[in-house]
Amino acid sequence: MSVALLRASLWALWLLLALEAGAALLGVRVTTPAAPVPDREPVLAEVLSAVVVGDRVAYRAFTPTRRATLEAWLRWHGVSRVAPSRAAAEARALNAYNAWVLFTALDGPPAASIRERRGAVEPRPGFGAFWGRWFRYDGRLTNLYRLEHETLRRGFGDARIHAAINCASRGCPSLSAEPFEAARLEAQLDAAARRFVNDPRHVTVDRVARRVTLSQLFQWYEGDFLAEAPSVLRWCMRYAEAPLAAALARAEAEGYAREMRPYDWRLNGLN
Repeated sequence: MSVALLRASLWALWLLLALEAGAALLGVRVTTPAAPVPDREPVLAEVLSAVVVGDRVAYRAFTPTRRATLEAWLRWHGVSRVAPSRAAAEARALNAYNAWVLFTALDGPPAASIRERRGAVEPRPGFGAFWGRWFRYDGRLTNLYRLEHETLRRGFGDARIHAAINCASRGCPSLSAEPFEAARLEAQLDAAARRFVNDPRHVTVDRVARRVTLSQLFQWYEGDFLAEAPSVLRWCMRYAEAPLAAALARAEAEGYAREMRPYDWRLNGLN
């Protein structure tokens, strides 16, 4: 190894250690489950099918075995692995986001909202869950914020991502009861977009009041949707079932007022 390459490697190692140390000083935590990486990828499908009930998650159904399977899956994907295709990389990142959210929701005492998961420093609501908890994914140190905005949004540029990831909150799109797979990814993302758009929690049209009420996701990530359609309503029309699609078309043509439904950060657990 050349001297220059050795110095670069040492600098990279120093920066990684400094980042982890700085995270600790700021009250954030490296939360990767500390156990040996399994020899083969654990089956995430078994966990999801057992705990997803409609649009909610049965957190009490996380038996020690299911939780161990989830944590083993996270350790497996914490190691750097070469994805055989773009679809495989996207599916893996989607699954990682949803799996880390489940781990975060479970990692502590019972909570009314995932935003109760905090570090010692809380500069904004939700810091602990989305910024303050660091973990290893694909050999890198990251957090849920970076996984969503850098890996998923910037890396794949697909607005359907917003319908596919779940933040353990009732305002989120429903968590899928099956993991995303490269071979079926397009169909799965279309199905997620249809579930999202046709759920009255996220899109409703009131013909009497001449108003469309939308999830705040459409406001927060408007640019992602406008990159794929002339308007947010036109994007929704692609996935809306016939009655809703017609109502959205009328709302678009007649200039209905639009409002955003306040985001519901209550935990998406069963009552």
